[in-house]
Amino acid sequence: MTALKDISAAPLAILQPRPIVLPGGALAIHCFSDLDAPAPEAARPEGDAAPAWAARFWQADGRWHGLAVLGAATLGPFALTDASGAPVAEVGTPASVATEAAALAAHLRETGAPVAELVQFLDEAFEASGSEAAQRFQTDLLRETSQADGFVELVVRPDCGGLFLQGWAHSSLTGPLSLLGQAAGVEAVAAVFRRDDILAPAAGFCIFVKDWAGRLDGCKVLFVEHEGGLLRLDLVPDAPAPITGADATEHVRAMLPRLAASGASVEPFKRIVRPRFDGRNTLAEHPGPTTAAIDRILRTPAGGIFVTGWLLDPLDRVERVILKTSANLYAPLHDRWHRTDRPDLNDAFAPDPRFQGLIDPRERLHGFVCAVSAPAEKLDGTEAYLELVMKDDGCLFLPVELTPCDGPGAAHPVFSALQPHDPALGSLISDHAAPFLASLPRRGAPNRLTVQPLAGGPAGRTVAAVMPVTDLAHLHPVMACLAGQPEASELDLILVAGREGAARLAEELDHQFRFFGLTGALVLVPDHETLAGRLDAGAAASDAPEILVWQTSVLPKSPGWLDRLRAGAAGLPGAAVVSPMLCYEDGSVYFGGSEAATPPRGAVCALVGFERHRIADGAPRPAAAIPAEIALIARAALDQAGGFRGGLWGDRFIGQDLTLRLARSGARPWCDPSAEFWMLDAAPPQGDPARRELVDRVDAALIALQRRRAGGPHLAPVGQKADSKGDRT
Repeated sequence: MTALKDISAAPLAILQPRPIVLPGGALAIHCFSDLDAPAPEAARPEGDAAPAWAARFWQADGRWHGLAVLGAATLGPFALTDASGAPVAEVGTPASVATEAAALAAHLRETGAPVAELVQFLDEAFEASGSEAAQRFQTDLLRETSQADGFVELVVRPDCGGLFLQGWAHSSLTGPLSLLGQAAGVEAVAAVFRRDDILAPAAGFCIFVKDWAGRLDGCKVLFVEHEGGLLRLDLVPDAPAPITGADATEHVRAMLPRLAASGASVEPFKRIVRPRFDGRNTLAEHPGPTTAAIDRILRTPAGGIFVTGWLLDPLDRVERVILKTSANLYAPLHDRWHRTDRPDLNDAFAPDPRFQGLIDPRERLHGFVCAVSAPAEKLDGTEAYLELVMKDDGCLFLPVELTPCDGPGAAHPVFSALQPHDPALGSLISDHAAPFLASLPRRGAPNRLTVQPLAGGPAGRTVAAVMPVTDLAHLHPVMACLAGQPEASELDLILVAGREGAARLAEELDHQFRFFGLTGALVLVPDHETLAGRLDAGAAASDAPEILVWQTSVLPKSPGWLDRLRAGAAGLPGAAVVSPMLCYEDGSVYFGGSEAATPPRGAVCALVGFERHRIADGAPRPAAAIPAEIALIARAALDQAGGFRGGLWGDRFIGQDLTLRLARSGARPWCDPSAEFWMLDAAPPQGDPARRELVDRVDAALIALQRRRAGGPHLAPVGQKADSKGDRT
């Protein structure tokens, strides 16, 4: 097979076909030989109602050959066109027309074609046609192109499902192979065994087809693709009836010691005879020094699965650990899990007679954390269990429960599973915690909130300024800057605060709002609510079409800034998110707009630290990310992006996360130098520093995951200002 050549600039090639029309005229196969270059593999004969053209081309002795399937008996001449309707080649008038599979087989032999690959290609085309005549043609073609190689003497239908075939062949049928024709390209594995009743190099074979869905009724021959060749296995006419039930399992068990193949090829045969899960906890009944437990298994509606547990196996008898369900979920854990420190198990099981003298006190990595994904149909309403496959080919089973989770409560057990001192914490977060958390549904605005109107409540203005407040003293400068200024009558101020200690806060704020001539509301949320959650709560308390994120750490330098921001946004393409320039009192810049994607650590803009007078005024300039301190956003764009919270769990990266989500709908961040604010030192972040650092690492991994899935550059996230300006570098 070959990649298509760009033939747009060359004269149209004229292809001389030798068509083969299938019985009934439902399909036509055009054969081509001795071409200078391959024709397109996907095209359409000219005309709106023309059938699709699917082709394959191959090279032999320096020349190109091929075949093409059309959805109707179209013979030619006709032009081939691409998806835009432009002509790409011409098919000439055929000199003759054939109807037999032998003609196609001769073409494949004469041109050195990759027969097995082309047979599978035709099999897909014939199956899509739904034509019985096409299927009969395919069987005839397989007879013409395959080599008689042996016989199937015995058919076994194991209890585990699938199909087990036994017989003999001249070829050494070991490893992976495919059954073609009636079996429609089903994958299988094979192993050989010695037989004294046939002469070498012929040998006995066993084939196991795990996903067999075909029928053998009336079937007299099976076609096998093995190592690039097509082989024919005839079913002996006087074969015994298929073996089923317990007899089938025992027959395979008796054959296992005789089979020869690579370990991977024999493994599927071993699975046939392994114990099956019957609902019992056989792990608890196991007398040997092996035990395990599951702490919890969380699952999301999108199919994310997060498993935490432990395995105590001092003699290393367990080969594989697999999460399974009665709906055929097969999720290996052992080849991807992250082992965690569980020294407590050494002391807990030291007195156990099964483990006495066997536990090495230096070995502590008994725990595990693992994230996998699965289709919902393999999880819903199923019976789940853990399967421990032993090195002696035995199996132990542990029934488990899948805990559905579709809200933020799922984050707590995930974070609890992260050990801050784990030297491989980065991979635990990026490979397990972040992918699972990303599969959780998007969170809406907090529903545990109380809204209290201030000074009569919001006045229905176009802009709602949402301002999280942790210290009332930080709010006084903001209200003073608004008093008597145009902005006081242009926006509603929505304050968001924690409920703790806020019993009389509304009364005090109502008095101050009336004194300063402001309108708005106070929204009370749980004290542990994140900054993004507070912004969502504030936005939900107003119907304003524009939302101004405004933190108390920034103050305007002059009045009229809101009009300038809105005018700047109106003159920008698409749904622009506009922020003012932010400067420190020493004349250095915190946010000045720059598309450079690698700002200093902890900064939101690559211009941080630049002297203000070195940055030109003028029109708004694009920025790499939104500063979480202040930004004017259209509510429609915010709603389309899923609000402020997105999928993050902390405060540091909400600006960058929102930037990524807004970009999906074409919105982008800008800095408008015509509106300028003072950047003040932010209040020290609240809460446990170790917990905050852990959350920041998870959020950074979630943003990196967003970038990978969006196909963007893989960059380290940058965060909002959290510490004093002395940390600027």
